[in-house]
Amino acid sequence: IAFTPDGPRGPCYTVQPGVASLAQITGLPIVPVSYHVNWKLRARSWDRFLIPLPFAKVTVVFDPPLRTPPDGGDAGREACRRLIEERLRAITRD
Repeated sequence: IAFTPDGPRGPCYTVQPGVASLAQITGLPIVPVSYHVNWKLRARSWDRFLIPLPFAKVTVVFDPPLRTPPDGGDAGREACRRLIEERLRAITRD
């Protein structure tokens, strides 16, 4: 399953709690993934949607998986949400 963690309405680069909640319920790991496109057009929308141009080089970055403790409750879920956001910001070139 893949999610855009900032949700359909943003704000951009702010991870919403749904990703951590689903990981907590299912027990599945979260793998932070980011990318960089060297030749692109960028929309002027809240999410700054980008369109790769022909012959663009796309670099995809994977961070090690992380798990949300199933018995962590709200505090564990919020800690996981913050960690996901921190790790995504660390691997995102913008």
